[in-house]
Order: sequence, then C-alpha cells, then structure tokens
Amino acid sequence: MVSRIIPDEAVGRWEIQGLRRFQRRSSKAYSSGPILVSGSMHFGLLLRLGGKDSEFASDLQVYAVNLSGRRTMGQHTIRVANQVRGRDFDVVLHGEPGLWDAKSEWGWKQAMSLETLEDGEAGFVVDDVLILELHMQVWEAEAVRTQGTPIALMRPHTKSAIVAASLSADLGALLCSGRATDITVHGAGLSSGPAAVTPTARAVDSGVTKAECECGSCAGGSSSASSRSSECGIRAHKIILAARSPVLERMLFSSGMRETQQQGFELRLEGADARIAGWFVRFLYSDEVAIEAWEDQEALCYLLTVAHRYQVQSLIEKCQARLVEQLNEESAPERLMMAEMLDSPGLKAAVLEYLCGSHRRLARVQNTEAFTRLVQSRPMLLGEILATLVPPAAKRQKLEIDEKLLA
Repeated sequence: MVSRIIPDEAVGRWEIQGLRRFQRRSSKAYSSGPILVSGSMHFGLLLRLGGKDSEFASDLQVYAVNLSGRRTMGQHTIRVANQVRGRDFDVVLHGEPGLWDAKSEWGWKQAMSLETLEDGEAGFVVDDVLILELHMQVWEAEAVRTQGTPIALMRPHTKSAIVAASLSADLGALLCSGRATDITVHGAGLSSGPAAVTPTARAVDSGVTKAECECGSCAGGSSSASSRSSECGIRAHKIILAARSPVLERMLFSSGMRETQQQGFELRLEGADARIAGWFVRFLYSDEVAIEAWEDQEALCYLLTVAHRYQVQSLIEKCQARLVEQLNEESAPERLMMAEMLDSPGLKAAVLEYLCGSHRRLARVQNTEAFTRLVQSRPMLLGEILATLVPPAAKRQKLEIDEKLLA
C-alpha cells in the first residue's frame, strides 16, 4: 500500500504602498494581517527593513506567521516580486517543512539586501510599492491517505521515472536514426492555409545522418540544418504522431484518405515553419521542449499555437506555464490577446491576475505599444480587465410584483 500526505495549499499577496515611509534599522515589524487561509488556519507576513542588530541592519527581513490559535504542520515559500522583469527574477525563499506553533514565525533575517531592494533599476520597488507573496502548504495527521496495491506488487516510483526517461530517450534516438519511417513532416509556413497531406512518388530512404538531423534530439545538429529541413522535412513514424495528437490520428488513420495509407508521404503542419515543425515533432517523441524554444518567448508562442491546433495537451500546458513565468509589462497584453485567440481560460486567468495584481503596474502597461494594439484589435478584453479589477456586483433579485399593481 502507499500512504502520502495531502496538504491544503493557498497563496496570498501583500502589496505594501508608500514603502519609503516605513522605518529602517529598528525593531519595528510591519504585519500584513491574515492574507490567506490554508487548512482552516490564517497566515500572514511580517516585514522588517533592517533591525537594531548591526549584523542585519542592511537586510530585508520577512517572516510567515501562523495567526491561528493552534498548531499545525506546514511548509512555506515567500516571493519578493520583481515588478519590472517578471517572475523569473523574483527572489524566492523556500522554507523547510516543520511544526508551526500558534502565533509562531518562520522566515529569513537576510532575505535580500536593502540596497538591492531599493535599487530603482532592480525592479523590486516600483512607484514606492513592494509586493510580497506567501505560498502555504498545511497538513494535519489525519491528512494521511492510504491507497493503491500491496507494495510487493507495485513498481517503485523512482524506477517508473527511470523507465519513462529511458523510453523518451529511446524514441528520440529512433527519430534521429530515420529507421522504419513512413512519413515526412514539413512546416507549411507561419501564415499557411489548412494542413495538407501530399503524396510523394518515392519511398523514404534510410534517413539522415546525425549531423543533418533536424529533429532536435541529437547534439550533432549543425547551424545549416534549418535550410536542409525546409527541403527534406523531418522523417517520422505516423503511429507515434497519431498516438500523441488526436487531430493527427484522425487525419492519418480515421479520415479514410487513401493517400495517407501510401508508404512515404508528406504532411505539412499548418502554422509552423521548418524550425517549429522540428520542435513540435521532437516533443511528440521525447516530451521535452527544445531549449531554443524554451528561451524564446516568440518562438514559444508559435509552438503553443501549433500544439493547440493539433490538440497536444501536454505541450500546451508546458508552453503556457513557461509564458506565465516570463510575463512582464510589455508581453502581458500580447499574451492576453493570444489567450483570447486560442480560447485558453487558464492562460487568460493567469495574465489577468498579473495585470490586475497591482494598479500601478496596470497603469504602466497602458502606456505600452502592446496595450494600444489590444485596445485597437480586441477591445472586448478591456471589459474583462475591468471585471477582474472590480468584480461586478451580484444581480439584484427580481422583486415580487405587488398584488395591488396587478389589480
């Protein structure tokens, strides 16, 4: 059998305005009060800007506080938000799991230096506003759950992970080898029409060399591989493509199209150039996003669009999570428009939370060219921004009609 702890999780946000008025280098501690509830218990944050102790006089001190009157097990993470450069540049402080007594404090006396915090170019304090986030995981003894089969009949989790990694590596190697392929995938172009399946007169031969591989799984890819891929395409296996994408499964096996049954035919991916097509096919085999795409927001957006078009849910989730991590004031309006275009409620909610989490941030976003494009091309999104900032009041229930008015 397997037993595990199931924690209750919650995230709270504290926006501290007028930071320059707060006392420095004193024993004064500022409290957020309760900012979240986790496991039916209230938690908040404490802030000190330096302290009387000379050792910590120049440091930001932050603590999570159990504001409830009882003990619990818990683990916390505190983020000092970087309001300019985005979440990738937050200061993230991870606490260890432990016992939280009533009214106890857990935190850091040297979270970061006050000099860095108050550096105008660092991005942590904008318009005299500092933003802190608290993520709590709380659990009780009765939160332990037992499930599954007897341990003697169950494969260890670590071995399963190793097997999965080995499978991805083996599939990646198969893709790179070009063995037993029965389909060639091309990018139809970033502004192409519907995906087309075009038969080819010749069968696919033994494949490409490692130096010519554009699948993205080999370390031997050369700088000129992209141009070769435009001509040769990516040689793959339609059974694997179909297993990963329900759209490709319908196209290749369920559509009844005779040309898809021919040995050696060409598939053109809508909305993808040669490079993006290579990243997409590589993910279908390895479940990994290419480093080049992972570090390039624009490329990741194209990859997300292709993943959405071909309904590869795992790739959609990875791309969206990465884009949310990289949100900044310039990119947020673009991501909101993209979420609307792809009909992605999860991405839209995350972007709206980022935009509306700070009134000052939203004011700065309104001065960007991206926001101007949003107003011009998708003005209906302004209503969603307003609704997030100021949730509409519940509609008043209809009053019963006075019987006298019916007379």
